[in-house]
Amino acid sequence: MALKTMIALLLKLTLSLTVLMGSAGIASWLLAEPVAHPFSNIDMSSHWTTRPVRIDPAAQTYERLPPRTAPIQAAEHDWKMPAIVEQASTAQAEEPTIDRTLVTSAIEKIPVFGEAHVQWCQNRYRSYRADDNSYQPYSGPRRQCASPLMSADTGEVEVAGGESASFVDDPHAAWCANHYRSYRPEDNSYQSYSGGRRQCHSPHG
Repeated sequence: MALKTMIALLLKLTLSLTVLMGSAGIASWLLAEPVAHPFSNIDMSSHWTTRPVRIDPAAQTYERLPPRTAPIQAAEHDWKMPAIVEQASTAQAEEPTIDRTLVTSAIEKIPVFGEAHVQWCQNRYRSYRADDNSYQPYSGPRRQCASPLMSADTGEVEVAGGESASFVDDPHAAWCANHYRSYRPEDNSYQSYSGGRRQCHSPHG
């Protein structure tokens, strides 16, 4: 019984000493100051000076290399230039030519109306178009505008039905056109507010 007690005490003492020594080693390692890194040749006078020193560039032993230049490369697209020129000439040759005779004849056939005539038609019809001298009535297709202020160059205009009406030589039509906005010289009628179309009666006829 006494032997077992002695062995237990020795084991406890050994374990306590081991834990104590391990704790002391860990504490000393954690609390130890870091060792400064040693620099070789730190005390050499050629590397460190206490005042500025002038350096002679001619006394340096460094070998200076010549500047690098970009290599000269041959133009890679020179051989493509003839092909591009040939394509451009071919495309220019294939362009459709404009028949100037047709264009000139089409321009010559466009009637020219006086400024007073165009202004009269614009004031009278909101849908008037000066390029074809037509307006859109309330019903039916577009019609030609015939005004009493037509220029002597045009003389007369073609109205609906293919007939020609001249207000310059017809004072009756001119009087009706001035009094009734819906006046049509082809049938001498105008649209009344109360119903259908009515014949125009003027002091001239």
